[in-house]
Amino acid sequence: MLSTIYLNSDSFKDKNIRKYVVPDSEENVIFIDINSELLEINTPFQIINPHNKVIIMNVIGENHTLNVRSKIEYNKRSNHETEDFSDANLIWNFGNSTKNLNIEAPFLGTILAPKANINVNQNLDGSIIGRNININSETHRWDPNPIFPKLGSVELIKEDAVSHELLSGAIFSLYNESGEELASNLTTNEAGIITYSGLSVGSYYFVETTAPTGYQLDNSPQRFEIKSGETSKVVRLRLGNERVSEETGSVELIKEDAVSHELLSGAIFSLYNESGEELASNLTTNEAGIIAYSGLSVGSYYFVETTAPTGYQLDNSPQRFEITSKQAVKMVVKNKKDIVYTLPRTGYTFEVISIYIGFLVLLCVSYLFFINVIFR
Repeated sequence: MLSTIYLNSDSFKDKNIRKYVVPDSEENVIFIDINSELLEINTPFQIINPHNKVIIMNVIGENHTLNVRSKIEYNKRSNHETEDFSDANLIWNFGNSTKNLNIEAPFLGTILAPKANINVNQNLDGSIIGRNININSETHRWDPNPIFPKLGSVELIKEDAVSHELLSGAIFSLYNESGEELASNLTTNEAGIITYSGLSVGSYYFVETTAPTGYQLDNSPQRFEIKSGETSKVVRLRLGNERVSEETGSVELIKEDAVSHELLSGAIFSLYNESGEELASNLTTNEAGIIAYSGLSVGSYYFVETTAPTGYQLDNSPQRFEITSKQAVKMVVKNKKDIVYTLPRTGYTFEVISIYIGFLVLLCVSYLFFINVIFR
């Protein structure tokens, strides 16, 4: 909360010399609750504001009609006309309960009395806001300066929970105490930092919406507070994330005859990930027709057969599978036997005739050779 001070008759040792020095504060705005009876006393009330803070005097009390008889003195300033409003930092808030407000002594400061009939019977420097306003004396413009409370800032640092390595890419949303989202998609930079400023005094919290790559999401509210009097200090939060525990699965490929389902050894495969990167080669089915491969992260993969079992056709189409958790995937891949073409037997009679013809040809060749030798 902003600084608040309470003034009543006990705040001054000498009732005839009432002087109040506004203390320094981290905040630019200071609220002072002042009892209305202090303004009805016919002695000056001097306010010294050495640090040029914005002073809001909340006048409290049950008076429906208030007669201001105290001369208001502010930083030794006298009533005069000016165009320099740099020191116009005094505001009197009479609230809604005051119905009639009579200024019976020289007065300095802006008057806020929206429900009151205001009668200005002495010189006044400042603005006047009321229901009805009657000016019976000299008044001068002295417009109040804007009220800008000092604002704070926060720095969130994201790191590895174990190694304390700084982590970029974490995304957060920022909320105020009421749960209203003030900002989203706040992302840690290369140094693992998010900086956010312009926060008024109050409570806030971050919620992580996206964890850094390879880390677990922690979406629990990360609370912090911008404290009154400490807005110049940057609030720092160090938040650690746990790494994602690597869950790996395995695959078992079973090679069998497409018809008899006989298990086949000697088939050779290569293994690829979803991106087509070869993870392993020369994976060969054992005597039981099996290839077992483990240590696979969650994702998509495929086998490609590079050598078929002896006597079987090669099938090099991708054999796809998915690892979705810490599990063992089983897949059956079938092969067809090689096709062997043989001439059919057409009968015994054909074979005998073939033998006789061959014998006769042989005799003819021998006879011709013999004749050729005799007559040479």
